[in-house]
Amino acid sequence: MKRTILNVGDKFNKLSFIEVVSNHTIGSNAGRFGCECGGEIVARIAEVKSGHTRSCGCATWKVKSRERSKDIVGKKFSRLTVDSLAGTDNRKYRLCNCTCECGNKPKIRIARLLSGEAQSCGCLQLEKAMENLAKAHKNQTIHGYSDTLTGRSWNCMMQRCFNPWSEGFHRYGGVGITACAFFKASPINLVLSIGERSRAGLWLDRINNEGGYWCGGCEECLSQQHQLNVRWATPTEQALNRSNTVFVEIDGVIKKAAEWREILGLPRNSKDIYKFVDKND
Repeated sequence: MKRTILNVGDKFNKLSFIEVVSNHTIGSNAGRFGCECGGEIVARIAEVKSGHTRSCGCATWKVKSRERSKDIVGKKFSRLTVDSLAGTDNRKYRLCNCTCECGNKPKIRIARLLSGEAQSCGCLQLEKAMENLAKAHKNQTIHGYSDTLTGRSWNCMMQRCFNPWSEGFHRYGGVGITACAFFKASPINLVLSIGERSRAGLWLDRINNEGGYWCGGCEECLSQQHQLNVRWATPTEQALNRSNTVFVEIDGVIKKAAEWREILGLPRNSKDIYKFVDKND
């Protein structure tokens, strides 16, 4: 087979030749090309020279994105009506000026509109949160758990997962950590899954900190393959389950710092534990 000879820097449309690539899956007569957008592509040299391949793919994507953006002006997406295009943000996402049914005029990423992620200026989320809280309060009152330890833990869970005004919402609901439909429906469902909170020293804890408050058995959990992810835990057990838990090695044995403090009889948060580490280094 006759091989095509190119010089480094030879340009074809948006692509500039960098080097020959041997034994590639697309064939032996392949090359690596740099694109004007900053990307790279491995393509058949003959297709690049003929003009069949003109870029790394960015040109087609940008043209389609630009045309699609023009088409959305005047259209309505849930509560948002697109008024005009608004350039790009600092991450190069295309923006548009919108008017929400509530009267606010937010600037929204076009991609979020097209995917259905953005449905309002934020008012819809607040309304749904208030509806959930109202239902939660009603269910809690019906089942008589308002003044129980279990009911208080359930209410705290609901607040941090679904109330945007809650102090802990930014660490839970704000990052996607919520409760499944079964737990959200009523505090009595917590009792059915893990029993009642028997004493004041126990707290509702997620077994896997990356997951939500899941029962593992409702339709929502089964469809998402979620397992039971809650338990009643002591403060020590909760501390051992945090994402920022510190591990310490003493005499070749690695344990969580809180476990070593309990074994050595040291106070909580005591720095004396590191004296044992130094002695064994």
